[in-house]
Amino acid sequence: MLTKADIDELPSLSTGEALITGRSIPAPLLVKVGTKALVHGGQSPEVVKEWGVFGG
Repeated sequence: MLTKADIDELPSLSTGEALITGRSIPAPLLVKVGTKALVHGGQSPEVVKEWGVFGG
């Protein structure tokens, strides 16, 4: 369960930190998030160009 103290802590989190909560987690969990495993560039891929023409 998320408490007011947990919510008050959110602005103090550093870049790369996250507070994980949920029904299956008994207490809020502070984690460090690493770098992305995939290099994507932040753009949506053009699927048709990547896969070719479907059904052809």
